[in-house]
Amino acid sequence: MRSLFDSPPVRSVGRTLLVGVVWSIVIVLVSAALLGVVSLIAGGVALLTSGPAVETMANAARTAAWVIGSLDVVVLVWVVAYASTGWGSRRRTLLGAAAGLGIAIGYLLLGSFGGPMAGLAIGWGVVIPAERPGRVAARVIPAVIAAVFAPGSASPGPGVIVATAVLSAPIAALFVYLGDAVWSLVARRLQAD
Repeated sequence: MRSLFDSPPVRSVGRTLLVGVVWSIVIVLVSAALLGVVSLIAGGVALLTSGPAVETMANAARTAAWVIGSLDVVVLVWVVAYASTGWGSRRRTLLGAAAGLGIAIGYLLLGSFGGPMAGLAIGWGVVIPAERPGRVAARVIPAVIAAVFAPGSASPGPGVIVATAVLSAPIAALFVYLGDAVWSLVARRLQAD
């Protein structure tokens, strides 16, 4: 039975992350459509009950965004787990998604826009097989540190929300890729000595 800390498969880390970024575009579009439908339904119900339609639509969209965003992180972590190698992808997805969601929600509750990016980076860094725990740490620590310095706001505007949704996956992939590349370079140098 293989463990989480087996060496990465023949498929490269970069190619695996590219699959995650491409799927993130699809998932962002589907999520936006779902949020639109939820908002319209909530607005229609508010109009029928003579309630405040705009406020109801905003509240419904905000609640749906938490649910849909959490599902998006789980799906994207699974996509990368499966793209890296088929074996054990469910077990690795559970571990990566739990870690990623915990960090993403924690940062978002603190008001940082870096939460989704850090959550994806942690999830992806965990699910891509690594021969040592240090390699996983090298993949995720840069994103966690960057998320600390990400701007935040209690009530972000629509443009900020869209930018966060669209840019989180590519930035997370970049951090994971660079962290993995640094680990590989250092490991090769240590083996050569």
